[in-house]
Amino acid sequence: MTVSSDLISLGEDTEVQLYRSMGAIPDTWDQLAPKDNLFLQRTYLEVLEKFPPAKMQFAYLVFFKNKKPAGIAIAQIQLFRANQNIQEENEKAGLLGRIGGFVKDKVAEKISFYTLVCGNLLLTGAHGFYFLPPLTTASKVDLLYTGLNAVLPKLDQQGIEISAILIKEISEESKAKMGEELGRHYQEFTMQPNMVFELDTNWRSFEDYVDRISSKYRVRMKRAFKKADTIRKEIMDLEAIISHKKKIHELYLGVASKSDFNSAELHEDYFLELKRAFPDRFQLTGYYLQDELIGYYTTIKNYEELEAHFLGFDYEKNIIYQTYLNILFDIVKDGISVGAERIVFARTALEIKSSVGAEPEEMYFYARHRSKFSNRLLQSMVEYLQPKSPEWIQRRPLK
Repeated sequence: MTVSSDLISLGEDTEVQLYRSMGAIPDTWDQLAPKDNLFLQRTYLEVLEKFPPAKMQFAYLVFFKNKKPAGIAIAQIQLFRANQNIQEENEKAGLLGRIGGFVKDKVAEKISFYTLVCGNLLLTGAHGFYFLPPLTTASKVDLLYTGLNAVLPKLDQQGIEISAILIKEISEESKAKMGEELGRHYQEFTMQPNMVFELDTNWRSFEDYVDRISSKYRVRMKRAFKKADTIRKEIMDLEAIISHKKKIHELYLGVASKSDFNSAELHEDYFLELKRAFPDRFQLTGYYLQDELIGYYTTIKNYEELEAHFLGFDYEKNIIYQTYLNILFDIVKDGISVGAERIVFARTALEIKSSVGAEPEEMYFYARHRSKFSNRLLQSMVEYLQPKSPEWIQRRPLK
């Protein structure tokens, strides 16, 4: 879709332009997009738009102040069906837990609406908007709030009736600057933290990292390596990704189906097209048992960060070969070898990620329902429906 709106006035000296396709946006976007965030730049956004998760649509906002470009925001339009997105396993609970789960399922069946998500459902982190530095924090929040609201009638006219707006995700540092302003307009809530490993700038090799691990965790690491010593690890080139495409997607779906919350299902060609677009920045590493692909992981070098993107593995073989723990160590090895300052491991599997050195970073979400009545209930509904955060122990493997 290449529909774009006319300029929408947001006030005396501010305007926003709505686009539904990156192909319709002039080079203004490229001038405004931050030079240190691949996920707000045209090339990545074009890949995602051409090979989107199931049923996902897109909107792009360009902001103007005093007729001059001032900022950008990306939005993903996703139909949120609570009973499909939330996948808690009620059978593990006791009788009361199962009854509570049954009631929650019945409530979830009734909840279905389009959400305008300012951010990227495929990533963890602040990848939703960027404004040029001269703007004050209050001005940035005001532009974002009024801009997101202003495009809703335009989307209505295009047959997409948005019920709620979600801004994901604001870091602790950004919350200190703009959390109060955002809180004036939106309900604030949190989910599982982002797991991030800040790499020591003095590390030049994986051995430097190993030297910092305490003896207890070094024994654990060596045991994991020994279990996987019959596994062949190989960085997959474009041809290998093409030939294993269906198996790669099958392994991904196996992992995604076990997630408590699944916001989007990847397009089967997503990894393939990332490799075409970013032959050096995107890497897919396969784990082979003889000639059988039993697991893989993907990473994206986002300038100073290494993004641990999606992965897939055979759960039965993981028990035997400790595939997942080996993947985490290999991502650390990759992060050091490419000179990254930090590795973004994202959320889920918090304890095992902490066991290789990752630390939790709280991320904040801001939501608003279009209906005033529903908006008053939003906080309670989010708390009721979102999966319970698992109890976990923060491991600290580094000396």
